[in-house]
Amino acid sequence: MKKFLTLILLLLVQGYIFAAGADFHGGILAALNETDPRIRAGRIIDALENSSESKCSVAALAVLSDDLILCAPDETLLSRLTALMKKYPAEWKIAILAGKMAQLNRTYTDELVDNMQKFLMDADFSTLPEKSELSLNMLVHCANFRFNRAKDYRNTAKFFNQLVNKNPRSAQLLRAAAVIQINNGFRACGTAPGLPGYEKLAATDIWKSSLNSIAAKLENAEVKSAADANAVVTAALLLKHPETAGMLKKYSSAFPGSNWSTLSAIIARDTKTPALFIPGKNIMQNFNGYLTVKDFSAARKIIRNYNAHVRNNLDIILKNAEDRHHEVAELVHSPAFKFQELFHESLNALITSVHIVKDKKAAEKLLKATVDDIEKNGGKYSGFITCNAIGYVAADLDIALSDAEKLIRTAVHTLPEEASFRDSLAWVLFRQGRFAEAEKEIDAALENCSAGLSSSVIYLHAAQIKFSCGRPVEARKMLNRAKALYLPDAKECSEYDINIQKNLENLLK
Repeated sequence: MKKFLTLILLLLVQGYIFAAGADFHGGILAALNETDPRIRAGRIIDALENSSESKCSVAALAVLSDDLILCAPDETLLSRLTALMKKYPAEWKIAILAGKMAQLNRTYTDELVDNMQKFLMDADFSTLPEKSELSLNMLVHCANFRFNRAKDYRNTAKFFNQLVNKNPRSAQLLRAAAVIQINNGFRACGTAPGLPGYEKLAATDIWKSSLNSIAAKLENAEVKSAADANAVVTAALLLKHPETAGMLKKYSSAFPGSNWSTLSAIIARDTKTPALFIPGKNIMQNFNGYLTVKDFSAARKIIRNYNAHVRNNLDIILKNAEDRHHEVAELVHSPAFKFQELFHESLNALITSVHIVKDKKAAEKLLKATVDDIEKNGGKYSGFITCNAIGYVAADLDIALSDAEKLIRTAVHTLPEEASFRDSLAWVLFRQGRFAEAEKEIDAALENCSAGLSSSVIYLHAAQIKFSCGRPVEARKMLNRAKALYLPDAKECSEYDINIQKNLENLLK
């Protein structure tokens, strides 16, 4: 009730009750009398559709957003919400709400995608609300959805080239477009900035020319806030811009109060210049930053400031980063080992070490503990990322495949578009000899895989699965991509099984 009283007060302040006419006023009051959030949401949409005002009521949108989350809207409500984007073509908050509902319901209709593409193409990016970086990424994903699903990557490039050329100074758009163009280009040709083979692409290649165009616009981007500055530097990092370090120095000086630790650590690592790392006020982000730049001494100093419980967890993460994997894996066999005392980050570091040393007994113990936690505690001590991690390790080590599949499906249900989760599911199905099901899942993983060396593992799994499904031509293509990305000394390739590669090479001769 308090929420609805607030809405009425806001409407009074905004002048809607007296200025927008009796239809809007009556529609809102009728909506507030409803107790069913689905009916109430429909009545609010009715009022917004019938309003004679060109500007949308922010207060009504706030209540509508809450109700749509409560009622999990069906396709009819989503369609009506999508139609509001036409009535209020300059209202970012409606587009963001439509994109959010589509994401929550995993429903991207042609109508929504068409309206989202038109909205973005006509939008004034200078009016994008503050703190909407994630929301813009969501809208861009929505606009790209049909292109990506149809593997129509060339038209993706054309659409985003046009969008960027219309808004060449929007820092947020430049970053969002860079992510889309990089990943779609990677799916189309198997390479991206900073990856093997990219330098061989001609400058006229549609992907390279598109990314070069975005890179050329970064230095003239309009930077009005720390978020804009972060967007420019992030885009430069993704595009491997030669002035990335310079941009980091420039904008970190201009916005010293912003948190640059995570981004600067990645740039410091990639450029092999540890001095570029900028510690911030967040001690845990600094800890992870020092691990990224391999300043293990500084990371260990941070650990000393905590109590024994926190120290033990951070020590696991640190030892994993130092490649002391046998030492970490041995912890699972200790009588003092307690699954419920691990942080999510330390648990996943532990799983990584167990996988690297291929300790099957430790993996079995972690798998059982995770299954018990899901069944008895609802995942209180684990979580969907852990479910995927331990499920994948069990699949890769060929142990307890039924339990492994259940855990992985928990992760897939939570984030169905996450490529690494679909890859894990494909791999556990393959291990069980369910090749047709595995092929469906690996295709979903390929559809959403991101540019990076870690995708070498997905391509290798795809090659094995395609071969097992009697598709040698596709298997050879996937194997070639896997080999092109595989770098033996790269941590991102630590899960790459060179024996699978060699076996497939022999079979595909």
